[in-house]
This record gives sequence, structure tokens and C-alpha cells, in this order.
Amino acid sequence: MIEELQRGYHLNGRVLRHALVKVSMGPGPKTSNEDIPDQSAANPGQTESSDVSTKDEN
Repeated sequence: MIEELQRGYHLNGRVLRHALVKVSMGPGPKTSNEDIPDQSAANPGQTESSDVSTKDEN
């Protein structure tokens, strides 16, 4: 259990409302830096915002 979002209640040994909790399935899969190629090293002349059109519209 990571966090209790809403408390649960008991009355005379019976559950009136279950607790609302956040749970985790464990850590996700690990990825190394070797698996993800570096975009900036592969294309040194390009930037992320290179959406400028070079068409001449007459």
C-alpha cells in the first residue's frame, strides 16, 4: 500500500466502508541509456522545433 486515500470504518465487527487505498505493482522495467538513442548526437544540425517550411508560396 502506498497511500490511504479514504479511511475505512468498522462497527460491531462488521465493515461499514472499506478503505480506499493506492497500491503499487512494484518498480517498472529498467531501461538503460544504451537502449535509447541520443537524438541530438545523431542529427547535430536539427533541433526539436524544426517545423519551419522552406516552400515559397506565391
